[in-house]
Amino acid sequence: MAGKETERTAKERAVHMKRIARWGIFAVSVVAVVGAVVWIVKQTPDGGITRLVDLGTAIEHAKGPASAPVQLVEYSDFQCPACRVYYPIVKELGKQFPNDLKIIYRHFPLERTHPNANIAGRAAEAAGAQGKFWEMHDIIFERQDEWSKDPSPTNLFVGYARSIGLNENQFRADMNSPGANDNVHNDFESGVASGVNSTPTFFINGTKIQNPRSYDEFRVLIQRYGASG
Repeated sequence: MAGKETERTAKERAVHMKRIARWGIFAVSVVAVVGAVVWIVKQTPDGGITRLVDLGTAIEHAKGPASAPVQLVEYSDFQCPACRVYYPIVKELGKQFPNDLKIIYRHFPLERTHPNANIAGRAAEAAGAQGKFWEMHDIIFERQDEWSKDPSPTNLFVGYARSIGLNENQFRADMNSPGANDNVHNDFESGVASGVNSTPTFFINGTKIQNPRSYDEFRVLIQRYGASG
């Protein structure tokens, strides 16, 4: 009798273990699917987690067609090393999709860790007052190692302004003007309202995305949103 009971118990235990195994496989599958869905939601136009808030910034620094089907907004800090890494990627995207991509730059200086970020933003604004925001934008990123280590980089920025043909006196005045500082601050506030808390942060057609890990990933994502190139 005891032998039969032992045999029955062993069979029941085996059945129970098989059930646990089946449910374990099912649970792993569900987690994998949910993980994939979450990734897709964060990357596709219809499932954005965070939306871009526009606080009516007076000056918008943009390049590319106004009617482009894809709008890429970058919140960036000129002194941020990661932003420097993404700089050539974003620039190349503009060349890859000249008719389908509008790129907008917005300031998000993290001044606690990057003390020269604000003045760099104001230098770009001052160049923008003379119609050369993007030229200064490029120089500032390309020479980040130079000015970011200088405790007083004003003269370096003036030198950059001179190299791209700006009026030096006007540049100095504009860089130190309340208007330039307001433009940088307004961008920052719109970023805070949009859920930005690190740089760079990108929005495509108003939806916050996870930062692509390479140029090719970024290119594919731009195409997914409607660009051809």
